[in-house]
Amino acid sequence: MYEPSSLTTLLSPDPLYVDFSTIRIGTPPQKFKVVLDTGSANLWVPSSKCKTISCKKHKKYKSALSDTYHNNGSEFEIYYGSGGMTGHVSEDIFTIGDLKVQEQLFGEATKVSGFSNVKADGILGLGFASISVNSIPPPFYNMLDQNLLDEPVFAFYLSDTYKGRTSEITFGGVDEQHYSGEIVKIPLRRKAYWEVEFSGLFFGDHFADVEDTGAILNTGSSLIGLPSGLFETV
Repeated sequence: MYEPSSLTTLLSPDPLYVDFSTIRIGTPPQKFKVVLDTGSANLWVPSSKCKTISCKKHKKYKSALSDTYHNNGSEFEIYYGSGGMTGHVSEDIFTIGDLKVQEQLFGEATKVSGFSNVKADGILGLGFASISVNSIPPPFYNMLDQNLLDEPVFAFYLSDTYKGRTSEITFGGVDEQHYSGEIVKIPLRRKAYWEVEFSGLFFGDHFADVEDTGAILNTGSSLIGLPSGLFETV
């Protein structure tokens, strides 16, 4: 039985895309770089069986080398705005920092598209279970179910890399070194994506008003997307 705790781990910058973290899967551990993505809810990494161009530059999971691997075999596919993957579901120990998550189901990608120029090997989704492909329990849910964290909280500190600062994620709490005053809480529109109410935006001195619109807080993208009507206005 693990004692609940919290973990802060540094993120590494990708100049073209978003920050990523290092995780380990299996016994002995196999190391991967993953994007920590609040816009999805699944963990996946390339399989040793993946032969597509997007896999050639990345680390691949070798199930035969892990003593804690368990075959699941269910088909698995997930798509993003810039690419996607297909493959099957596997089960193994997953570790980030000092947090070791037992029996984590994840996607083992046998085909990957759109990730050739990304430094990260795969993606670790931090969205809600309601958007998880195949209804697989997300890694953060398993951290909580296995009593690994003090609080049901994770927090990002996204820094300006060009000023020599390093981004971080904290699981199980908030790093008070990175803010002052009180934290402002914003209610979610629904428990799917991390989606909040979006009432409009300023463009210079002009304010563009919108009604009944949500904004998704997505750490898996460095872009700002707008509805076409609002985009044409600004």
